[in-house]
Amino acid sequence: MGVPSWAAVEARAARAAERGALVSIYTRSTDVVDGGVAFEVRLATSLAKAKPKGVEGGGAGEGKEGEGKAAKRNPFLPYEEDLYVSDAGEAHVVLLNKFNVVQGHLLVVTRAFESQDAPLNARDLGAVWPLVCAHRMLAFYNYGPLSGQSQSHKHMQAVPLASFVGARLPLEALVPPGRTRDSPAFSLPGLPFANRCAVLDPARETPEGLEAVVAGLVAHFDLGGRYVLGRDGLPSYNLLLSPTLAAVFPRGAEEAPCAAGRVNVNSLGFAGTMLAREQDVADEIVRVGPLKVLQAVGIPPQPADFHA
Repeated sequence: MGVPSWAAVEARAARAAERGALVSIYTRSTDVVDGGVAFEVRLATSLAKAKPKGVEGGGAGEGKEGEGKAAKRNPFLPYEEDLYVSDAGEAHVVLLNKFNVVQGHLLVVTRAFESQDAPLNARDLGAVWPLVCAHRMLAFYNYGPLSGQSQSHKHMQAVPLASFVGARLPLEALVPPGRTRDSPAFSLPGLPFANRCAVLDPARETPEGLEAVVAGLVAHFDLGGRYVLGRDGLPSYNLLLSPTLAAVFPRGAEEAPCAAGRVNVNSLGFAGTMLAREQDVADEIVRVGPLKVLQAVGIPPQPADFHA
């Protein structure tokens, strides 16, 4: 089956909402520019009272497995039929994110159980990449125990780039001029946390090629022994994939310390969207700056990162 049209996605979402299967979480947003990067801090006070399990938001809104008995159930085996959008090859399905902060938030889930602590392979990337290119989406993957992952069943996520400030991945504003798909991997300058990026070309990428690109970005930190290991000795990182950029952000912590409360960060935090449940936490993120929050959950950059 091919890539679903956006009209089909919207139709499935409308029907799921009518049946009560899709729950949209209302947020109020504050735009913040920090270090030349446009961020959005979203406040969802409804999550402070009753935190839905499995909310795939931009930070503190993610539900965690292990929080209550109901959280132990795998929401993808079986998945809710009303959330089904389409097949994505033989091994994956596309689902609506049940508790969505952003309209059009999709999940690309393995049909059979695979661990979220496994890196993405060509089959995974081949399932999500057509969505990224066809609908100008940002795909992301939370890998490892410190990444802000919410479910142990392997799933990638994708949100429309139109939902971001400027309708693009904000960090792309920091890509050095002249970088092309044939340029070597590089690190974005001016950020207080380690990162590794590569320029992509939608017309040239293949699933196998994307797997090699991502593996190379991850290996940059692995070879240097720089990963902070979590449970079972596993490293953690967040992966972002736009139609024109792949980026990896190694993690040193799952949460950033905050005087007003915890700030849990997943991939969308590095994409420029942070979610808070309490007003004072949102105010604290704005006050200290999102880059400080990301610095607290990342690892320090090194001079060698900038000699690509």
